[in-house]
Amino acid sequence: MRDRTERGLSAVLTVAAVVIAVALVHREFFPAAGARASAAPQGPPVYLADWKDLLAGSVVLGDSNATVQVIEFTDLECPFCKRFNAVVRSVRAKYGRGVSLAVVHLPLEMHRFARPAARAVECAGAESRFESLFNLIYEKQDSLGLKSWGSFAAEAGVRDTAAFLRCAAVATPNPRIERGVALANKVGATGTPTVFVNGWRYASPPDQAELDRVVSVLLSGKNPFEVAK
Repeated sequence: MRDRTERGLSAVLTVAAVVIAVALVHREFFPAAGARASAAPQGPPVYLADWKDLLAGSVVLGDSNATVQVIEFTDLECPFCKRFNAVVRSVRAKYGRGVSLAVVHLPLEMHRFARPAARAVECAGAESRFESLFNLIYEKQDSLGLKSWGSFAAEAGVRDTAAFLRCAAVATPNPRIERGVALANKVGATGTPTVFVNGWRYASPPDQAELDRVVSVLLSGKNPFEVAK
């Protein structure tokens, strides 16, 4: 009898574990109504003629006059964005001033720490540490909610952490974050990261090889895609 009970309990626990795993996957890839999906559908890049209008709501990392301008709608808690952050940093390191990254905030409703993280990097920007904190949060994304914003800021090189914390605690909406969300709605950016490269919008973020390829072609003055603009 005892063995039968233990086998039954084991079976129940196994089923429960499977249900929880399925729920977590479903929450990440198929969020509830009102939330944005983190994964974008597949498809060929599409050119947006007025893509430079998106720069008005961004923070440009690198040379604002770079030949190749990558625009990313990003969420600092999004695992896909963390992956793309590593890709774009590698490509920027390779091509130097030839490539810039324009960061447009799109904190997803499904991610608890996305909006506070976006505000934190904006506050770090007041001390010219936007990029440092932006990259650090991606590097230590698993620490969101465990590591204090003050610790993040200090590690990113923010000197006046007291001023930073006052800024991060402000409850009123941040104009640049709200501008990013509005731009996302305007262009139909329904997932993160949504990536544009000199106006070419990718349905899903390019990997290392593809971003390297398209940057190389654009720097040579050629069209990276067969379809004409």
